[in-house]
Amino acid sequence: EYNIVGIIDYSYEQFKLEPRFEVDIETKPTKPVNVEIEILPDPNQVKLAWLNEGYTYKIYSNDDPDIDFPDESWIFETSVQNLGEATISMSGNKKFFIVVAEN
Repeated sequence: EYNIVGIIDYSYEQFKLEPRFEVDIETKPTKPVNVEIEILPDPNQVKLAWLNEGYTYKIYSNDDPDIDFPDESWIFETSVQNLGEATISMSGNKKFFIVVAEN
């Protein structure tokens, strides 16, 4: 699905499309690659980092990695824009994370 805005103008005996502004017509952002987890010295915090940037990323966590995503048991942790990293507070002995890219 594309969202292009333009003006139809009649000139030179033909119709032409004149875009009003530049629009990125990429339909889906690229998924995060090379996601790494670092346990920080600050108790109960981890840092998630990935290579590609430039989108909004939402990070979800769950205690059970076998539950399909999306599912209501996945907890929304945070959202970051145009960054390739996020720091998350931890609770419990283990957590599993999913990083989702959005337009």
